[in-house]
This record gives sequence, C-alpha cells and structure tokens, in this order.
Amino acid sequence: MKKTIKLDFDLVVEGKLFAISCAAKPFKLAFQLSREFGIKLAKEKDLKFSPVGKKSQLHLNYFCAKDQRIFRLIENRGFDEERKAFAGPIFSELKDFDFTFYCESHLELESSEFLKRLRMIPEINLVTEFDPNRLKNKDYLISDQ
Repeated sequence: MKKTIKLDFDLVVEGKLFAISCAAKPFKLAFQLSREFGIKLAKEKDLKFSPVGKKSQLHLNYFCAKDQRIFRLIENRGFDEERKAFAGPIFSELKDFDFTFYCESHLELESSEFLKRLRMIPEINLVTEFDPNRLKNKDYLISDQ
C-alpha cells in the first residue's frame, strides 16, 4: 500500500516588495530600474503560473543577482498562450498593479530610500511597498524557474 506524505510549512520571504503601476513596456521598465539601481535586470524564462481550475499563464520575468542582493521584476498580468490573450494576475492581492519589483539583500535596506528612488523614474505612475509574506504565490518571488 502506498503512503502519501504531505509537507506543510510556511515560506517566509525576506526582502522588500514594491507594487508598481506603469504604462511602460516591461523591457523599458527593466532598463530604467537597472539604470537607477546600478544593476542589470536580464530577461529570464517566463514564469508559468497555473491557477487551480484555469489554464496556465506566462508572466514576464527579469532577474539580477549582484553583491549579495537579488532583484526580480515580474509582470503581474499574465498571458494565456492558448487563447493568445492577456490573463489574470499572478498576485491577486496586487491585481491593480502592473508589476512587482522584489529586492532581497543581506545588507540593510531602507524602504523609504527605495521608494524615493522608484518614484523618481518618470514611467512609474504609482509605487507602494507590500509585505511579500501576505502573498498567496510568494514562492514565485524566490523561484528560479
């Protein structure tokens, strides 16, 4: 007889998460963020998100690891390959935002300084900090898919 073992644990994400409303294309925003923070956000494989009972969605994903810091820019609104149309958000808690910008660092991060620098980018209309541990799909922030 086969036994199934279910692991149940709480994933704790350490880092800062910023929700961004922006009309710019993802590559343009990635360029602006890279320039502002002295990093090189590079296009990675799209994140594949499969909500229960729905078709899978692809979400654009940019990533950079530099000097003990990790940065990730994810387009919140997904794309349904089958229907060739935009789909729902990967982070439903942030459905009114276009992107999430995540920064994890072993160095001290000052949220107010990050917000100030993000707000200086002309393409960004609105930015707010959000607790990443309140997200249902927070594993996508640290995933290396």
